[in-house]
Amino acid sequence: MLMLGSTDDAAEIGNWRLILIKADTSSGKRGKSLTETAYAILRERIITGDLAPGEEVSEPELAEQLSVSKTPVREALLDLAREGLLEPVRNRGFRVVSLSANELNDIFAIRMLLEVPSVAEIARAGLTPTQIEQLRELAEATKRAADDGNLIE
Repeated sequence: MLMLGSTDDAAEIGNWRLILIKADTSSGKRGKSLTETAYAILRERIITGDLAPGEEVSEPELAEQLSVSKTPVREALLDLAREGLLEPVRNRGFRVVSLSANELNDIFAIRMLLEVPSVAEIARAGLTPTQIEQLRELAEATKRAADDGNLIE
């Protein structure tokens, strides 16, 4: 998974710093909180369509499904609502937001505005063979994940 952060596994490309963070549970670092875990699971379920647009979800139901108390689920739901993936439904819980065709087109246009110039700048920076190989590996990992239906990593 490509993320921004600080690690030794980084590639400097022009003015860009690409950082690959690998999950490492052997390092002794603090694990995810229950809220973070609930958030990650629910976000994945929304992105993959397991929780469909328009579907209503409730804290008690999700807490039972995830085998945690309602508090971390409530916090995760509020975070997802702040992100715009859920909307609160008075006295019922939350509803998965449906994106219109126009909203999806807007998202695609924004990505094009951000990603195309970024890739062009990286290409102009004059990549070393090692950096090109690192990018190739990331592209192959992305394609494998997409082929496997993994929309999260």
